[in-house]
Amino acid sequence: MQKKNDDKKKRGYYRNKLKGRQSKAEIGYMPLDEFRNNDKDSRRHPVYIFAQKGNDYLFFVVTHSEITSGTKNLRLAENPNSADDKVSFIRPKYKQQNRRYFGKVKPDWYLNEYDKKTLQKIIDEIMN
Repeated sequence: MQKKNDDKKKRGYYRNKLKGRQSKAEIGYMPLDEFRNNDKDSRRHPVYIFAQKGNDYLFFVVTHSEITSGTKNLRLAENPNSADDKVSFIRPKYKQQNRRYFGKVKPDWYLNEYDKKTLQKIIDEIMN
């Protein structure tokens, strides 16, 4: 019996058991404001990341399409990509995905103040 408990100690069994897992409420959200490419779900579309929860990013997909999968997208007043003159939209439903599927931050992409306020209302509904 003693040998079995010693093996568990070596493997960190008791340390992990005492440490436990954090609840969803304890993890919390870290607000972000950045654009990256999503290499998995969004067919390499750029995404607007508004929060990080643990190892996951919460984000909206940016697109040029007015309608995606039967859902009307939100039109942006100004394209976040200053090098692109086309009209841009953001899908109104957010997604959550592990951050390993995202590329580097796009430093020259930004949301203007009007678009930030519009998205902030949606983000506040999500977070509360």
